[in-house]
Amino acid sequence: MNIKVIYRNYIPLYSGYCSFWLSKIPGISFEISKPKIFLNKFYNAYRLINKFPFFSNIIHFVQKILFSEKSYDDDDWYFYTGMLPIKNIKKPYVIDFEHIHALFNFGHISKEKKKLIFKYLSDNNCKWILPWSIAAKKTLRIFSESEIEKIEKKVKVLYPALPNYKDLYKNKIDHVFVKNKKKIKKFLFIGKEYRRKGLIETLIAFTQIFKERTDVELYCVTPVSNDIKNIYNHKNIFYFKPEFTLDELITKFFMTCDVFILPTHADTFGMVLLEALSCGMPVITTKQFAGAEIVNDGKNGLLLNSGDLPLETNLIPKVEITDKTYKGNDGILIDEIIKKVSYLCQNWNLVSKMSLQALIDFKPNGKFSISTRNKKLKALFLG
Repeated sequence: MNIKVIYRNYIPLYSGYCSFWLSKIPGISFEISKPKIFLNKFYNAYRLINKFPFFSNIIHFVQKILFSEKSYDDDDWYFYTGMLPIKNIKKPYVIDFEHIHALFNFGHISKEKKKLIFKYLSDNNCKWILPWSIAAKKTLRIFSESEIEKIEKKVKVLYPALPNYKDLYKNKIDHVFVKNKKKIKKFLFIGKEYRRKGLIETLIAFTQIFKERTDVELYCVTPVSNDIKNIYNHKNIFYFKPEFTLDELITKFFMTCDVFILPTHADTFGMVLLEALSCGMPVITTKQFAGAEIVNDGKNGLLLNSGDLPLETNLIPKVEITDKTYKGNDGILIDEIIKKVSYLCQNWNLVSKMSLQALIDFKPNGKFSISTRNKKLKALFLG
């Protein structure tokens, strides 16, 4: 059976889909088109204009051309990742999403588009609907309202999966940026939209922590502005531009730091959380959307409370949540970061225990393991 994977390929497919190419399922092959990297430079413009109905319709038309199915002859199934079919499909297909808003391109939600989405979800050829998380499934229920009964039988939560990176990269660790200082407690932040991801609150919190402790360092891989760097300029804070491949992030940062911190205000999943956990890093993140499905509080990390979690108050936002929404002054979150980071520093033996717990989910039959995901995929496609 040949399955064509269709995605918005202006960037490579998410690492969470690596089971498609890392581990074969007997009887199934996945065809993945090469990314159109040249389109990536238009993404920021797309984010700006997509919220307007007129431009949203134009973008939808352009995507029909850029990401369309070229042929129906050589494929048995279609696997749509975070997007809809371009036209009526005469072969079986599945649709997955991290949030139902993804099917709107995270843009304007019109009645016409809503009707179109439900048309494809309820079509007889749509065999499975695969939200990434229980939280994502809830957005589908809210979106579909009373009509959910028509499609509920084909809704299955299918988590992304990763290999055990700690084992794969144990002989490739590179201390070029994060020096191997045994007595230093090293925290890592990675995020492009740094305000939305909670970096400002993190910097404020660590500035307070540094007044009490000298054995803590914070490493930030982010496109933070020079103004922010100047305001939060401390000898124990290190900034790096996000110019690294995933392999480089793993060998130079995930595998050399101790704890990953992402006090995000809004994330519809957060693949970077899985990447950190699969490297054996305990994770500190906010108790929002799928966060509590990824981090088992007190086991493989710690969950933070926050006063600004839009996906908790409105699972289907009226507008796209962007970096511009946040100023970095969430006092509740700042206090929580100080409290939880200080707790770990005072009980540092917990980090190694949490590290072992983090890896359990990536072992065979683990929640986020490739073997678990492939078993579920095989059952969906082959019965």
